Amino acid sequence: MAILLIAEHNNARLSHQTAKAFSAALQIGSDVHVLVAGKSAKGYVDAAAKLKGVSKMLLAGADELIEGLAESPTALVVSLADSYDTIIAPATSSGKNMVPRALLDVAQISKIIEVILPDTLKGPSYAGNAIAAAQSTDAKKVITVRTASYPSASQGNAAAVENISAAADPRLSFFIPKKLSETEPCRHEAPKVVSPSTRARRSNVRGRWLRPRRRPFRYHPPEDFLATGRDIESRVLARPSSCIWRGGTCSTGTKRSYSQLN
Repeated sequence: MAILLIAEHNNARLSHQTAKAFSAALQIGSDVHVLVAGKSAKGYVDAAAKLKGVSKMLLAGADELIEGLAESPTALVVSLADSYDTIIAPATSSGKNMVPRALLDVAQISKIIEVILPDTLKGPSYAGNAIAAAQSTDAKKVITVRTASYPSASQGNAAAVENISAAADPRLSFFIPKKLSETEPCRHEAPKVVSPSTRARRSNVRGRWLRPRRRPFRYHPPEDFLATGRDIESRVLARPSSCIWRGGTCSTGTKRSYSQLN
């Protein structure tokens, strides 16, 4: 039976991921049909039809297929699945959304990097730390391709384009129009208010950074930490609040001892 390749596009041009996934599909079988789901897709349908080896192009045009929501394209693929034994897509966000592994009740083989046999494929496992070969026994195979492992297929073909009708829209999701947010451009201007710490970082005089003045250290005798209750209250009141001890000398120049504070 034939192979169905789900093409990826942005409603303007065909993605290069499709040409790489097509190279992997040709290693599985020679009868490859390419499905393009969209509307007004003449330009990128012709680009897909030129891929060398394409047997048939399927074009489904409908309004619900324009934005590439997962439910509508998946319903379309399920409606075509009876005619194919392999459904393949690039391992991208849109490609993985459209492969109907759950609806077909099959085990998906993800991100293949090599085709050994039509039913035996290689792919990364354990977060890419190992390469595993998997053999599928399902009647229908659902495969995604790690496109970095395959070259783009060459062009030089003129496959016939067949228009098909889209499947019934399940109406499970709705597209909300796109809207770009508008913000003010970033302007790097000097701050209007410069704090002391900012001035210290930005000012440089003769190679030395200017730093804000630090508050002087106020000495507390060890006895203050041992006193409790009313005793500590009386000691604090007895000590001059303006006396800053530096090597036992008060800021007023008067020599004082610890006993004078008691």
